[in-house]
Amino acid sequence: MKPMKRSTMLLIIAVLMVGVAAGAFFLLRGEEPEEQQRAAAIEAAERWIRNNSPTFVYDGTDLELREVDKSAREGEGPAAYEMVFEFDSRHSGYGDREGEMLAQVITPHTLAIRLEKGADSGRWEVTRAVNDGVFDEIAGTFLEEPGDRDTRRLELFFMRVEEGQEEAVAVSREVSAEGALEVNALEALLKGPRPKEKEKGYYSSIPEGVEIEQFEIRAATAYVSFSAQMDKDVAGSARVQAIREQVRLTLRQFEHIQAVEIAVEGQTEGILQP
Repeated sequence: MKPMKRSTMLLIIAVLMVGVAAGAFFLLRGEEPEEQQRAAAIEAAERWIRNNSPTFVYDGTDLELREVDKSAREGEGPAAYEMVFEFDSRHSGYGDREGEMLAQVITPHTLAIRLEKGADSGRWEVTRAVNDGVFDEIAGTFLEEPGDRDTRRLELFFMRVEEGQEEAVAVSREVSAEGALEVNALEALLKGPRPKEKEKGYYSSIPEGVEIEQFEIRAATAYVSFSAQMDKDVAGSARVQAIREQVRLTLRQFEHIQAVEIAVEGQTEGILQP
């Protein structure tokens, strides 16, 4: 084995000395490298959610970190972190729902968290936690009165294979309350499941690009006419039945709707046939 050149040895020693000096610098200042601070902040946020967020503690599952942004003072390390988490609840609603009548439906949530380093403790602390933009997880209260919010939590029905059988399964979703709520629910349904819902096996049998042409309610029956895309290249009795079930169940959640009649370009005869 050839002896190591003197220049190479000096280079290695210099690199080691720089590493030791950097470590000593952070130790003397009582600071951690930014990567370590970021990891510590994420860990603190996840621990807080699992132990202190009332909505997650009650029935939350599948906690996932989606976004991390930092804010820093000039010439200093991170002063705060803004994070976005997603998780599912097994029931509808927010907070500690013990004793309430709840719909048993998978409910996706988006939780915005802010963490700041405590001046005395030196630890990352959660200073804000807002769920879906409407519920304060720290205070355990809605930011506004539920009746004043411009959204409503409704159920959309997508398809999923359950125990080997294809079924229409409810997914909870915040839907705009401006205008006709029934139409807003249908428009959300036509957009299909979100990426996270697709990962869990949800899909829509409704073709892409379908639009609502007409909607009205007469004598407790909802009449909805869709664009021609609804009936284009749709084959098979299973798919036809799935489309009808998705629309029917999404509309039947409204108490004033007892029946649903589906049309395509105003026609009810001969449409959505296997």
